[in-house]
Amino acid sequence: MISNYEKEHQHPLCIFLHNMGIPLITIGTMSLLGQLPLVGGVDFRYLLLLLNLFYFCMLDVRVGLLYSVFVSGSNLLISYFVNLQYSWICFSLGWALAISGHFIFEKNKPAFFENLSQTLLGVGPMTMFAKFFKLKRPFSRTATA
Repeated sequence: MISNYEKEHQHPLCIFLHNMGIPLITIGTMSLLGQLPLVGGVDFRYLLLLLNLFYFCMLDVRVGLLYSVFVSGSNLLISYFVNLQYSWICFSLGWALAISGHFIFEKNKPAFFENLSQTLLGVGPMTMFAKFFKLKRPFSRTATA
């Protein structure tokens, strides 16, 4: 599942569209989840952050912890500056960019068409994060298996 990520993203324009789209999807998703309260002032985005922290730390503790700190900090900024209307715009535009990269340039279907778990686990944002900060390849243990 995860080891296929780079194989499915080879074309430079697809990568560019993903570099634009994935942050927009993440901002939109986190902002929208922030609108859904759980209990005690906690909302669904914190549940997602905890699940991501647990999952990514199982794969690579250092990258997982750095990613969680980065996303948590970004989350605080998002909650102050992004309203519901902008959340939907970010979410929709981000998906349009990412999907068009696959269909127009890669000539393949996005991974979530066949395996939704890769999208739900946040593989795209995690991979972008690791590349941007020049961290070792995320999921290296899984990719070699």
